[in-house]
Amino acid sequence: MDIFDKIAEYIVKNTQTESNPDMSGFQLVTSFAILNEYQDQLNVYIRNQVRLALESREEVADVQLDKDGFDVCLYTNFAPNYRSEQYEDK
Repeated sequence: MDIFDKIAEYIVKNTQTESNPDMSGFQLVTSFAILNEYQDQLNVYIRNQVRLALESREEVADVQLDKDGFDVCLYTNFAPNYRSEQYEDK
């Protein structure tokens, strides 16, 4: 079961247990704040999807995902700021 299925299941169960029988008994607005327990998982999923998208780009030689962000290495053909002479022996 993926993260979206887990969230949907949680919302359904929350609606089933928390809806007011004196009102409709079948409708409930589940606040985003209640879904905080899934936030870390969702962030990981979205970050991973971005990483996969980066890996599929022809410009990207390597990409690593760490706690601070995306560490991306481009092929030099696609790196306008790359100057080969700065790495040549003088």
